Amino acid sequence: MRTQRLVPWTATCLLSLTAVSAPSAAEVVKRISVEGVYDNNTFKSFDRRADVFTQTSLYLARRDTSAKSGLDCFYNGDIGLFVRAGQRHFTTHHVGVTYVRLLGEAGHLLSAGWNFGGRWDRASFSYYDNVDASFYTALKLSLPGLSSLRASYRLTRRKYLHLDASSYQEHLITLTCNTPLSDRTALRADVTYGHKGYTLSLLPTSPDALPSGSPDKDQVALGLRLSRSLSPSAGVNVQYLLRLNPSAGGRYQPGLGTGYAEDDDLFDDRYDYEGNEFSGGASQLLPLGSKLTVEAAYLIKDYRGKPALDLDGFPLGVDRRDRKRSLSAGVEMPLGMSMELDLWYAYATNVSNDPFYAYRGNHAFSVGLSREF
Repeated sequence: MRTQRLVPWTATCLLSLTAVSAPSAAEVVKRISVEGVYDNNTFKSFDRRADVFTQTSLYLARRDTSAKSGLDCFYNGDIGLFVRAGQRHFTTHHVGVTYVRLLGEAGHLLSAGWNFGGRWDRASFSYYDNVDASFYTALKLSLPGLSSLRASYRLTRRKYLHLDASSYQEHLITLTCNTPLSDRTALRADVTYGHKGYTLSLLPTSPDALPSGSPDKDQVALGLRLSRSLSPSAGVNVQYLLRLNPSAGGRYQPGLGTGYAEDDDLFDDRYDYEGNEFSGGASQLLPLGSKLTVEAAYLIKDYRGKPALDLDGFPLGVDRRDRKRSLSAGVEMPLGMSMELDLWYAYATNVSNDPFYAYRGNHAFSVGLSREF
């Protein structure tokens, strides 16, 4: 990890933001969190390599607020360290601005934001190195009958520094409607359209090479979420999500390996698969301000244009298909002095016709401590 560059770069960001906020009476928000994770299958693959992962996050912002608006100028940085596989260390840094404003007396809300930054890894995983910029805007309208309608647009541009064929520009448009069905039950429906265009096509290197498919991707996602309050301190929810790809094209990207995140843009892009996602959860407030959350999910992922391979890397003649089940439970506990302790456990299993990605009995435990001051 480029520690020599990381320290002065981070310090410059911190000093700059602090200096800007010093002459003003605006609030300075500072939040730091440290999380430790034990995962008995950090690569989410058949060979089940266990590791202990720690992530330290820092958020620093100048916050200007009034009765009708708020503005944050922020820096957000993460440092990820692995105990057994030190070559997987990485760091991310972003600076940006977020803005919200109330419109009129009906409670309409306008929000917008921009951020710029990137990720840097050690040499073995340098194909993850990237710089990116993102802009978003959203308008939430409060409608008669306590319903709300929210429309949002996000533009993201990312350049991979050592894997330029995967550099992309993404447009994401979402429309969400929330409506109460009774005094304790609410329904949310949303539709999302995404388009991902690539800088370069992945061209076959020989006549026998696997086809790259279309250089661009589109996806429509339709979601329904039903939530119900069981009591002032307990609630449940169920959710269904359908992913559809209007075009048949896909991109074959050989799996060089993965970072800690399982669903990353580089090797498990959501645009590569269609399918159904079923999930649900329950939450219960506990004494002393604590909260218990339990969640479960079942994901059907049918990849298009991404062939299943055997363990030697040869295609099996069919596209990859995954069936993933997961269960998690966690407790959030305030400790006073603006501190919070999080304890989580997660279990997952993935049935796949690509044997590299098939695994069972994935257990992960995490302990996190955060403080805002």
